[in-house]
This record gives sequence, C-alpha cells and structure tokens, in this order.
Amino acid sequence: MPLQGDAAPLLRPTYTNITPLGTQGSMSWVYKAQHEGFDSPCVQKVVPMAGQPAAVAFAEPRLLKRLEHDNLVKVLDAQPDPNVQGAIVFTMPYYRQGSARFALEQGYRFSLQQVIDMGCDLLTGLGHLHANGLVDRDVKPANLLLSDDLRRGLLTDLGVAARIESDGRAAGNVGTPLFMAPECFGPGARVGVPGDIYGVGLTMIEMVNGPWPYAQIDVAEVQRRLGRGWRGVADALLELPPHVPPRMRAILLRAVRRGPDSRFQSARSFVDALRRVETIDWRELTRGPGLQGEWEGSWPPRLAQHRRRLYRVSVAPAARGHDLVVTGFQRVAPTAAWRRCVADLRIRASDSRTLTQFFSAIRDRAIHVSAT
Repeated sequence: MPLQGDAAPLLRPTYTNITPLGTQGSMSWVYKAQHEGFDSPCVQKVVPMAGQPAAVAFAEPRLLKRLEHDNLVKVLDAQPDPNVQGAIVFTMPYYRQGSARFALEQGYRFSLQQVIDMGCDLLTGLGHLHANGLVDRDVKPANLLLSDDLRRGLLTDLGVAARIESDGRAAGNVGTPLFMAPECFGPGARVGVPGDIYGVGLTMIEMVNGPWPYAQIDVAEVQRRLGRGWRGVADALLELPPHVPPRMRAILLRAVRRGPDSRFQSARSFVDALRRVETIDWRELTRGPGLQGEWEGSWPPRLAQHRRRLYRVSVAPAARGHDLVVTGFQRVAPTAAWRRCVADLRIRASDSRTLTQFFSAIRDRAIHVSAT
C-alpha cells in the first residue's frame, strides 16, 4: 500500500490523489500521488522486503540519497509501509514524460541530438555510480526517466546495483536478460563497467530505431542466445536507420560488441566519443516499408531552434520500376517556405548506404553521392 502520511492525528494526509501506475520489475509497485507539503506530484515506489534486515530494505533509497547527482533520480522520503509488514515505500519526483521506453510506446520519436544528449546524461549518472564503486546491472530504456521538456535524462531504479569487487566486477545473472551483455549471463558470470556500457548502447539504439517488438521476443530464446555467448537481442534489431551518420553508427555498435574488452571501458570515454559527433538533428516523421519514409532535421545544433536551417528528406517509390526517389528540401527559418535544395536522387530499394550519404551531405547543398 502507498503512504498517506499522518492522516489519523492530523486529519490532513501528506499524500493525496494516490493512483496506481503499475509495476516496476517483478518486485515493486509504483503509484502517482500529490505531495501536499510540496504541492507537487510525486511517485511512490513500494518494495516488499519481508524477512530482510532494515539495512537491505532501505538499500535503494539510501543509495540514491548518498549518491545525489543531477543525472540520478532524487529521493524525497522513505518509510516502512504502515499497512504491509516488511514493505518499504520511498517517494521520488514525478516525471510526466515517463521513461524512454514509455515515450517510445506512446509513439514519440527521438531526434538524433536528443539520443546523444540523453545518452550522455545516462552515462554521466552511471559514471558517478562507477566512481563510487558500484555497477548498475540493469541499464535499459525503462530505467531512463525523461525531463518534462524532453531534453534531459535521469537514471532510476538502482534496486540491483552492486558493489564492485576486487576483480573490478560484481556477480552476474541479475537484471533484464534482453539488455544483458553476454558475459553477464551464465554460471560464474560477472558484471563490470562494460556490462553497463552495453546496456546504454542498446538503450540508445532502441531510442533511434523506435520501440522493439517486445510481445514477439521469446525470453527463453534470449537466454539461449546469451548461453551461447551471443547477444540476447537479435542482430536485426541492431540495424540502424539511414539517417544515423557513420560516426554515430560506429559508436553505438562499438558499445554493444559481444566482447567486453572491445567496448568503451568507461562512461567518460563513451561520452567523449558521442560529443564529437556532428550531425543534422534528424527526427523520423513517418516510416514506410524498407527505406521509405520522411525525416526532418535542423542545423547547426549550437544555435537556438528558431535560428537553425531546416531540412526535410522524403523517400518514396519511383514512378517506374522498383527503385526509390530521394528528395531533399530546405528552409532558412521555421516560417519560410520549403524549397528543393538538391536534385532528386534515384536509388535501389535496398541501397541504405547511399541514402545515409545523402543525409550526411545535404547540409552542404552538394550531394556528392552516386546510386549503385
């Protein structure tokens, strides 16, 4: 049960308008409530810990409090549940945009710059954990909360975070199998910093690609793949769309390499690589079969939105044959008219490489690519 506060003696409960938001993982329940003292919404997380010592029961809220950081969700309160023996309740700020996974499931599509910025926020929060001798062990889109303006990300749910031991790792076989690195699963598995890096890479790839078909993913097959030393996620889900520039593509795929030694070895090095990416801030508007779709982008990202040049790319079937026609448009301000800025390009229906070059070159208004 969620908390209400000192309702009996005061007749004015601290928490009102308590509404279930569902479950978080398999062992906790989440509620939205109004905190009357702060006059703001909050979230209550109820964790059943029957039979566990108090130090274990309060481990997650105490950890969040001790590690306070701009990229970690904050704790407002933590108390034993007055109605359920062995359960604790802790409260956190309410983020109306929810998690990255929730946003994707609601149809929101992240732009490339949002993915980079929120990925860097997630990595910065994880770097703070790592610097304090901890690994998260369950990095995934559901544990990346979004700021109300959809510009920042915060790491949440440290319920399975663990102390890094003398070998630089912690016990494995903990977390969500689909987002586990291969070395984190199986007998004697151990999780180090590269295991968390892997989870960030998969999170960012899903944010770029759109929501994965979770209902069609067989958990048993995921575990079988991990048991063979493969990634739990099928390779097809790692294929990046054509608007992702080559440098960003290489960075994300490096983060999810099967071998831990071939990934980024620190959150800081991953952030540094992402910050060197220069790209039009593309966002997918519509997606059709194959390479068909429509995208909009802006450049340069250092300028305020209203001062950027805007671009649009449309990929549609050619009038004849099985090829596609790629059309590029530009406008110099949000209120200006769209104008074609380059000649149409005809490509084969499977020629994703040429289309990626088109996305990268359009800002120079000189498309030096040729269809193959």
